[in-house]
Amino acid sequence: MKHPTPFCYHAPSDQDQTAERIPVNTFPWLCHYRPQTFASLRLRDDRLVISMTTDEWPLRAVVTSPNGPVYTDSCMEFFLMPAPRLSRAYVNFEINPWGVPLIEIGDQRENRKRLIIPEYRSLLSLSSRIDRDGWTLAYQIPLSFLKGLVGDFDLERGDEMRANFYKCGDSTEHPHYGCWATIDRPTPNFHVPESFGTLVID
Repeated sequence: MKHPTPFCYHAPSDQDQTAERIPVNTFPWLCHYRPQTFASLRLRDDRLVISMTTDEWPLRAVVTSPNGPVYTDSCMEFFLMPAPRLSRAYVNFEINPWGVPLIEIGDQRENRKRLIIPEYRSLLSLSSRIDRDGWTLAYQIPLSFLKGLVGDFDLERGDEMRANFYKCGDSTEHPHYGCWATIDRPTPNFHVPESFGTLVID
């Protein structure tokens, strides 16, 4: 199968495999501030395990309500189309340094559905940490949660998902918009699923 972009990441499913770091350091919109940001992803049993880290400093973290405008804070994001052969819908996980998320689903930027998840920290095993070198996120996405959104699908070796990782901060001291798979748009816009990279389960 021909990949529509050159961005392809092999996500390990074997516990003995090392998950390589994904650089989230492409800045299509000529930002002067470019924090070093990395992500990793692996399939562990029945869930996707995601970690992200950045050396961003100083931070902005004022949004405390789930599904609030966390993208105005320091923010790391993961947009995932889990079953592209079944559904064009993708889920955006946008999370600030306090671990406060904005989670939505849809197949385009407009008319996205915000997902109300009262026990989101428990569901996602979500944790965040701030230190002098920046901040980190770690969370897990149960496949059962994704299947409840897009329909039943399998993830086995060789299967593919579509996704992108982002680093942003609309209202930070140094606004910035970084991504893993580059985006060809004149102004910042992360909701461009045709520019998603490919995640292959190894």
